[in-house]
Amino acid sequence: MFAARPVILLFCCVFFSGIALFGRHNDFPFYYHPDEPGKVQQIIRHKRSFTHPMLMLSVVDAARHVAFSGADRKLPQKICELGRWATAAMCALTAATLACLAFQTFGMVAGCSVGLLVLTQPLLYDLAHYFKEDPWLMAGIALVCLALNAFSQSPSTRRMHLLAVACAIAASGKYVGFAYLPVWVWMVWKKAPPGSQGSRLMAWFASFAGGLFLLNLQGILNPAAVLERIQEESSKLSGAAHGVGRRVPHGFYLLTQTLYGGWALPLISLLWVAAAVRMPRKITPAEWVLGATALLQFAIFSCVPKAAFRYHLPVALAFVFLAVAGLARWIEAFRDRPRFRSFGVPIGAVLLAVALFFQVRTLWVLDRSFLQDDRARLIDWIRSELPANAVLAADAAVNLPDLRLWQHAGGTALSQRLVSGKKEVGQMGSIAELRALGVTHIAICGRTYARYLDLSRNADPQSGQMRAFYQTLLTRGKVLWSSPIGSVNYLQPGLQLVDIQGL
Repeated sequence: MFAARPVILLFCCVFFSGIALFGRHNDFPFYYHPDEPGKVQQIIRHKRSFTHPMLMLSVVDAARHVAFSGADRKLPQKICELGRWATAAMCALTAATLACLAFQTFGMVAGCSVGLLVLTQPLLYDLAHYFKEDPWLMAGIALVCLALNAFSQSPSTRRMHLLAVACAIAASGKYVGFAYLPVWVWMVWKKAPPGSQGSRLMAWFASFAGGLFLLNLQGILNPAAVLERIQEESSKLSGAAHGVGRRVPHGFYLLTQTLYGGWALPLISLLWVAAAVRMPRKITPAEWVLGATALLQFAIFSCVPKAAFRYHLPVALAFVFLAVAGLARWIEAFRDRPRFRSFGVPIGAVLLAVALFFQVRTLWVLDRSFLQDDRARLIDWIRSELPANAVLAADAAVNLPDLRLWQHAGGTALSQRLVSGKKEVGQMGSIAELRALGVTHIAICGRTYARYLDLSRNADPQSGQMRAFYQTLLTRGKVLWSSPIGSVNYLQPGLQLVDIQGL
């Protein structure tokens, strides 16, 4: 019991620090993120889209009955904020689990280093603020790595079943979690006593299937719907959306790493690569899993047209762990050489301190950005500066308070008339047609129109018309108010308010 106290203390310190950090500034409106309203509706209506496995929605659905009572259980904003807190908890669990994994392998100093670096990883901090599945997948991967190492050290039946449960959690986070299945099966087969591989594997599968069943009951009862959504999501990898295609963004995740933490940790993690080449027998299964994740997922997603910052999360956190692991491996390898020992640890500390500096600098900018709500600023400007007889049209992503829409119900309407009905204002007609409807001002969102102005995308006739609409609007209209796309582009999505009365 006493031997377990340090790791329990480490886990609790990192986990609760993560809750406090990741839960900051998560009360912005639920409809700012395009995916959160749909998730809230799935919970309120007791229906599932099966776009992802059920872990996140099932946990939040159960939690709302504990946290709320009466009508509060169906309030979209409360449900969404609860979902964000649950995601923050998954991010904290990821940090605490990876810290314990480092402690288990390299000792307390490495555990504390990983815990601190994961807690301050900017991409993890950003994604902790949304009711989205990617941090849930990452928590599952971290739990699998911890269970995998424990099982490889002592392949007891209890640890085998714990590994099965961890695997079920990872697969229930996102469907991509099933990609790790061959690793799990191989490890159980390899560690089984001779002659008992079949029975051990069947026992593992039974536990895995049981966990999967409990966490995904609705999906298992609707297999046709699950397969349909998997096929639909797979087709989106072509990058076609809203009539716009794009070339493969080979450099997108290089940019992502640059924006969210920089290249200090990836470069330091090359020490782990060198250690894996020189002393492969010492590398633990969890290190191999994280190393393969960093290499393969980075390469695969860099060759897929659909791109999103959140897909880089497992890679970014793998870099964190492998950087510390690489330093620990070489310090351990040369511990019997006094000359190296005298400067190896200080150099390692300096390298990690430099990486921490770059992460914290980006983290500070992100944290401040969550306090800047450009949509609210625009709405306040419209209320105070535009005449009451103005008529507005807007991209749906601008989120002007249209009380005809369910997400704005109960809000305060603008005194100006709002013409709406399309996701993109350009779909409502040409500027001349909008003027004929009486529209005097148009509000547009960079997250919507930027893709039409991106010359790297392949144009079809519809996208060509949309490009012409937005180009004409921005070049010939009178821009009254604007804000650039910011660090948190769901709160600073790049807004423009354009006066078209002179067109």
